[in-house]
Amino acid sequence: MNTEWIVSTPIAHRGLFSQNVPENSIAAFEAAQNAGYAIELDVRLIKGGAIVVFHDETLCRTTTGEGFVCDLEATRLKEIVLFGNGEPIPLLETVFEKIKAPIYIDVKSAIGSDFRLENRLLALIRHFEPNVAVASFDPKTLIWFAKNAPDIPRGIISGSFRGEEKTRYEKFRLRYMFDLGAIKPSFISYEIESLPFWRASFARKFRKIPLLTWTVKDEDDLQKAKSVADNFVFEGILP
Repeated sequence: MNTEWIVSTPIAHRGLFSQNVPENSIAAFEAAQNAGYAIELDVRLIKGGAIVVFHDETLCRTTTGEGFVCDLEATRLKEIVLFGNGEPIPLLETVFEKIKAPIYIDVKSAIGSDFRLENRLLALIRHFEPNVAVASFDPKTLIWFAKNAPDIPRGIISGSFRGEEKTRYEKFRLRYMFDLGAIKPSFISYEIESLPFWRASFARKFRKIPLLTWTVKDEDDLQKAKSVADNFVFEGILP
């Protein structure tokens, strides 16, 4: 599996989306692929065990539906469309079939996960053999991949966690990436507003762990990303 793209190819956040091209849509992914970018996307598990490409926990911000994504059934996906171009919410397997660009998968694992999402995701990766890296804010997901699929590149996503509904200790533990030893990450992806941050810089310099940053949204972010990180996830600009 080619991993050079992780540090060399800018990564389009939820695809190359715009006013009429929804985030996390096939159209956004095709636009990113045609422009030569790698793609970041989010995955969630729905009823019946299918994986959809979707960021939020709820449907209302980006679709014609209501309620929680996890309560969806695959048979209802054609009834609910994305604002902007009327595409259905894509299944991950559809993305793997249509998109050949490198894909950075942000795994939105559930609280108290029983690893059904991780198991299903791994099965799809083994079947389609896409050029992917898995990433997550959740150390448990990454430790699972380290044990069950050590050949697949994995990265921990972190930052300040300001405004998150977590205890002070949880935020501290995640911000300082206490689980690096167990995860053995292929890369770190750190919030750009929180960089430079000594823990991330130390891992990059002395442990030789590539450092990515998110989300680059303007020229100032872009220049900062180029000075403190090896690669970046972007939206709203064309680097």
